[in-house]
Amino acid sequence: KSVYVLDRLGRLPWTAKVIRTAKKLTVFHGIEADEVRLETLKSSGVELVRAPTTSNGLDLAFVAEYLGKAGLHDVWLEAGGKSFLGLYRAGLMDRAFLLLGNRWLGGEALPAFDGLPEDFFSSMHQSAWSALGSDGLLEARWNKCLPA
Repeated sequence: KSVYVLDRLGRLPWTAKVIRTAKKLTVFHGIEADEVRLETLKSSGVELVRAPTTSNGLDLAFVAEYLGKAGLHDVWLEAGGKSFLGLYRAGLMDRAFLLLGNRWLGGEALPAFDGLPEDFFSSMHQSAWSALGSDGLLEARWNKCLPA
């Protein structure tokens, strides 16, 4: 499969398994990424795409437009809270699966969804919960469209 990685600082290790196993690997990075590390990735066959940045990281609308021009209509994204909320706020996703584990990470852990908008749950068009062992899976759908 083709794999796309959002890595603003270009920190993906050149030893990462995905470099050897992906049919094609594209890394979106910001201008502040280390050029030496980027060259190492490039020499390993990784396609590099410099993306504009915003105060919240990579410009996700740019990434979505790039993927759309590449012919992708459905994208599976594994993301942390910051990227997830950025996509939600920009209206760049219409479906999400949220896996909620029952593991206590302690007081030093970063919140996964810090700043969750008040309308997050009420704006869902459809939602369904499933049990996965002792964890929970929320499938959420919104009636959001990509910006024109």
